[in-house]
Amino acid sequence: MYSRVRPAAGPMAAALLIAGLLTACSSDDEPGGSPPPTAGPSATVTGPSARPGQVLKPGGTYRWTTNSSYGPPAEVTAQVLSYRQPVADPQTPLAAEAGQKGDVWAALEIRICTLSGHLSATSAGWQLAFPDGVRAEPEYHSIAATPRFPVETRLSGPGDCVRGFVSFVAPAGVRPKEAVLAPPGTSEGVAKWPLTPR
Repeated sequence: MYSRVRPAAGPMAAALLIAGLLTACSSDDEPGGSPPPTAGPSATVTGPSARPGQVLKPGGTYRWTTNSSYGPPAEVTAQVLSYRQPVADPQTPLAAEAGQKGDVWAALEIRICTLSGHLSATSAGWQLAFPDGVRAEPEYHSIAATPRFPVETRLSGPGDCVRGFVSFVAPAGVRPKEAVLAPPGTSEGVAKWPLTPR
């Protein structure tokens, strides 16, 4: 919005107007003058919906807080310890289980611990990400890799942990590029562990 200024009448008013303009110009140029306000750096607001995937080093620990309506939140950590592919399964042929020619069993060794609170630890939320964009989810099948990750384990309090191998189906000769965890019961984002080729 522009304001319209009406010129003052008379020589005295004109002189006062000119003096005021000269004073304003000199104060802007002098070092002691107050510089005009500048816009500060814009703050980047990040939240659970905008949080990118956190890439960890092999064996790195991911930490999150659960959001539960049934009790207080729990502080939880997760790690990827190792990956095996293929894994022999002498009891159940893969073709009968998955029905895909050329697929093999794979096993991801994980560890989940509580730092505080209570948690029912399962393999829910874990995936294998392959280079072509395919994601594999856990198979509820007992393979030869041991120890096997339990179907469900109740963890309680600091230092309570569960470790074991989670079963997956993978294409023969194709290794996943990373293991991915989107923890259930929270919206804090996902964690990724690179799976280096052997």
